[in-house]
Amino acid sequence: MESRIGNVREKSMFDLFTGQNMEAHREFSKFEKCNRCKLRGWCRGCPAVAAGYTGNRYTPDPQCWMEVD
Repeated sequence: MESRIGNVREKSMFDLFTGQNMEAHREFSKFEKCNRCKLRGWCRGCPAVAAGYTGNRYTPDPQCWMEVD
């Protein structure tokens, strides 16, 4: 899967994570589980892992241990 955020060979991870390209993909209200979680302000799961498993970055992170109603 090709990243829409950027290339780590061209920019630092910090610049990629905090840059405009990343912000365009942070639609937190669309995260199926994370948007209802009490840790939302700190965690928000890992969209990259969710996308790797399911092809959809807004599905729940399969590594998440939180129980959310």
